[in-house]
Amino acid sequence: MYCGKCGTEVQNNVAFCPNCGNPVQAVTTDIKVKHKVNKKIIIFSIIFVIVIAIIIVGINPVMHILKRPSNEEKIIYVNNMVNGKYATTVGNELWYIAEPDSEYTIYKMNLPTGKAKEVFETSFEPNDFYVENLEVQFNTGFIGGSIDVISNKIKCTEGEPFNNTQPIYHDNYVYTECSKNTDEKGLFVSKNGKSEKQILDIIPNRIIPFNDYVFFISSADVYNDKDNEWKGTWRMDADGDNIIQILEYCPKYLVSDGNLIYYTDENDYLVSADMDGKIIKEYKEHIGDGLNIKDGIIYYSGPYEDGIYSLDSEENKDKITYGKAQGIILANDYIVYHNGQEICCLDLENKENYIISEYDIYDYSNIYRL
Repeated sequence: MYCGKCGTEVQNNVAFCPNCGNPVQAVTTDIKVKHKVNKKIIIFSIIFVIVIAIIIVGINPVMHILKRPSNEEKIIYVNNMVNGKYATTVGNELWYIAEPDSEYTIYKMNLPTGKAKEVFETSFEPNDFYVENLEVQFNTGFIGGSIDVISNKIKCTEGEPFNNTQPIYHDNYVYTECSKNTDEKGLFVSKNGKSEKQILDIIPNRIIPFNDYVFFISSADVYNDKDNEWKGTWRMDADGDNIIQILEYCPKYLVSDGNLIYYTDENDYLVSADMDGKIIKEYKEHIGDGLNIKDGIIYYSGPYEDGIYSLDSEENKDKITYGKAQGIILANDYIVYHNGQEICCLDLENKENYIISEYDIYDYSNIYRL
């Protein structure tokens, strides 16, 4: 029997409910007892379901969102591209070409002395390393591709040789030397793979994107049996409009801090200018085989195998390595460079040097002036 008022179960032949004191009346139907549901349990259950869903679908897309590079990081990626074809960095992770025995191999490792992991092997030498968002782009001349730095997933495209430049990706724009629709060659730009537009009828030696602008450099005196009217250094908007000439010559190096550009004059001395090419300062520093900038500090290799120097905004100069140094590539806490025989890593805090890999092939084709 149950109390007809409060639902408490009572013994047979009991006149009054021991709980509420009401006269007991037999109830023939079951009475459901309500339970309060703990809100914390609901929240925990929802979070648990989301976590399981992420694991099932894959965590890589989420990691891409969390690790999307800043504008400052993007500029460092481009500056590193300008400095060499043998390696690039993402944070303190180095992607580099190992010395080939029978095949060229792209490795990655955590600086300064992490275990190297093989990522991609090819019979053709990868070059033109650079990072767009979180993909390492490369070109072998016959195979162009990219490697996702989080998942290590490789995308490769086999086809015709790319000649001087590989496709350059920058903020939803892609810059190519061949038209997708015709056999024409030059400089073409498209956005999100659509609306291809021809910018030049010559193939530039180098395309260098910085924020809202793209610089291109052409060193040839003659192109297709005609005088090259585009010889020198030029700047355009990301969509290919508003082209202006910055320099009448091709500098050995051209890098940026996002506000100014830094390049070498015709005698290889350091110059800074605004994005329109107006000179801000002409330095006394003679640049050898590397020029880079990060956090307001300029890093450059001296001439005649004279090591690497740092130069701050107050023009305080410090020599931080000795000997030959080619292609200065910056990581978060390290400088990577080539000494002619080995890839080396310099710890910026304690100035300790590490040898990453023996690799005696260094490609000077990243230097624009012939």
